[in-house]
Amino acid sequence: MRLLAGFDGGGTKTLCALATPEGEVVSLGTGGPSNLCTHASSTRDSVVAAFQEAAHPLGALPQVSVACLALAGFHACAVPGGPEAAFVGALPASDLVVIPDMEAAFLGAAGGEPAVVVIAGTGTAVYGGGSRGQRARAAGWGYLLDDEGSGFWIGLEALKAALKEFDGRGDATGLTSALLQHLGLPDVEAIEGYPFGLKDLTTSVASLAPLVFDLASKGDQVAASILRQAGAHLSVPVSAVLRRLGLQDAPVCVACVGSVLTAQGSPVREALRGRLAELAPKATLTLPLLPPVGGALLAAAKAAGHPVSPSFLARMKESLERQES
Repeated sequence: MRLLAGFDGGGTKTLCALATPEGEVVSLGTGGPSNLCTHASSTRDSVVAAFQEAAHPLGALPQVSVACLALAGFHACAVPGGPEAAFVGALPASDLVVIPDMEAAFLGAAGGEPAVVVIAGTGTAVYGGGSRGQRARAAGWGYLLDDEGSGFWIGLEALKAALKEFDGRGDATGLTSALLQHLGLPDVEAIEGYPFGLKDLTTSVASLAPLVFDLASKGDQVAASILRQAGAHLSVPVSAVLRRLGLQDAPVCVACVGSVLTAQGSPVREALRGRLAELAPKATLTLPLLPPVGGALLAAAKAAGHPVSPSFLARMKESLERQES
């Protein structure tokens, strides 16, 4: 039996899921970052590592009918010969499909039904689709130009808050001491040079976001304000995509993807929910039916000609949750 392979590749890690043609997920594997822009030289290795880890429990290298790679940086950086060319011979797959990570997140959000997905992990983006097959995107133009509300943005705001407290522009915050301890820096002034010594700027700065969540949960007002601002920032592109799809007054699903939004009790998600109640009162903020790697599997199934029925979706959802537990 030939399996389906779905990959969700981002700026922090790559997840691979292997599934039967009937939608039963049989194994998962992880690899390193696979953003086509920020990790162009290592993306192929990350994809292969994720596949090999997923294949290991199966005992033998599986044959794959269609592998769908949903990768960050798809639109931002041109790959000579097209994205598929970078993965020729990398996987034992008869057919290979490469799509934007946002498309996989959308497909997983509501099984391909009209929906909007808001992604906030290392980076951020909003993407949606309507009933006539139209698509719309807002935000997600990379950490230099955009990504407000992302893990990177939250980490960067924490660093700024420490500097502003130090020079008198900002309020007192526990972020300062927490950052110094976490980063092993001798004093606040050393923060100025910290970003310049990083090999992986986006991932390293985004890794500071959990400090902000932790301090906000303990009542730090500066940390809490950063997270509220993140939710407010994310509401703007969500509203833009709903408007462009003509769904701003419709009872549509807005699905949250990424650690910034899906963490239990996330203040960012709750701030986004509050803003959406004003901007699109009929929209419902939810978790997706399937995670992005499930959306990649759906794209692989469609490319292989397998019917995607409600029972197929239910089987994939249940088996994915079982594999992740």
